[in-house]
Amino acid sequence: MQVWYFLVYVVFGISVLVLSVSLLENQTREHTVLQQITMLMSYLWSCYIFASGFIAILSIEFLFSENIKLETAVVDLWRDIYAIQMGLGEGFEWVGAIWVVLINTCLLKERRLSKKLVIFGYFISFFGFSTLIPSLKEMGAVFGLLQIIWFIFVGFMLLREKRTLQQHSTSNF
Repeated sequence: MQVWYFLVYVVFGISVLVLSVSLLENQTREHTVLQQITMLMSYLWSCYIFASGFIAILSIEFLFSENIKLETAVVDLWRDIYAIQMGLGEGFEWVGAIWVVLINTCLLKERRLSKKLVIFGYFISFFGFSTLIPSLKEMGAVFGLLQIIWFIFVGFMLLREKRTLQQHSTSNF
């Protein structure tokens, strides 16, 4: 369970930061205000993800340590820790939705993504924002799954850009 939480929370949180930096790196001029806000949002979203994940990972270790021997104490502590984790991390999809809107807007302004992929990103963010409505909190799963697809397409775009840059640099010699 701890390995799963590590992958889902920690690796994903790091991935969001790496992707943000990769998409917003700008070697020729200073970052725009929109890009700076987008980076700030990626830091905030990653912090939410890290905090929730580390609470989950460290709680499991604590609850199964030999320090707690009574089963009822474990159940009570688990309920308390779970409440803290969910209070902090449950529904952080809306924070991710803000990031998706911001990053897609930056990429649209830079003309680095196709309009179809940007519109898909905006569509995905709708599901993240819908988690703010308690009866629609299950939309977080849709947001996550669609976001995985968006990440894959953006990854292919970055690979294509890298190949194009490599081809241009080798043809200039």
